[in-house]
Amino acid sequence: MVVNNVVAIAQARLGSTRLKNKMLMHLNGYSIIEWVYLRLCNSKLLNEIVFAIPDNKENDLLDCYLKKIGANVFRGSESDLVQRYIDAASYYEATHVVRVCCDRPLISPEFIDELIQFYFSKNIDYAFNHVPLYDSNWPIGLGAEISHSSLIKTISKVTVKPDHREHLYNYIHENRGDFSISTYQPSLSLSHPILKLDLDDQDDYKRLIERNYKIDMSVDQVIKEALKETTV
Repeated sequence: MVVNNVVAIAQARLGSTRLKNKMLMHLNGYSIIEWVYLRLCNSKLLNEIVFAIPDNKENDLLDCYLKKIGANVFRGSESDLVQRYIDAASYYEATHVVRVCCDRPLISPEFIDELIQFYFSKNIDYAFNHVPLYDSNWPIGLGAEISHSSLIKTISKVTVKPDHREHLYNYIHENRGDFSISTYQPSLSLSHPILKLDLDDQDDYKRLIERNYKIDMSVDQVIKEALKETTV
């Protein structure tokens, strides 16, 4: 009997060009990366959570911080994200990888669990619910992506382009005909593809701190708060 080991691998670094050190910036009492960690811990279907960060001196502080809050840390290549994921998945013996970006402090454990359930209900290579891609109505910044760990190894074997090595699933999106890619629509109350709830730059940070987000908010509460601000 094959036992699935579903591991969330959350990518993070301190050297963001648009907003340096954003992982350690604070939002309502917690650092951005701690928001991600604590919210992921509320998932019922993840077997493990690990933060995959670059193995360079610049990220030593992030390593220490994550370990201090009790998180698992794996360190690997900065430029070759595909290899970092392969190595992290191998170390944690993941059969399936849920890719998480740590610039999503409001990531929803409900969306994570829905995605895992959806993926295992289908015979597909890859599923997502993190962006409004392929006519889906997902808000940006609340979901994730999932695939079998072997798919990442396949990507690694067939591509050398920097854009395919620096972004985990770019290759399969550019070669859709070779892979089965799927998603599902959120409920009507959560169907807001115009909402951008991740953290890319200073404007995003300002928008986040102006809203009354709480670290234990459900996805429905997060959406309600976001819509309240956009309709004032």
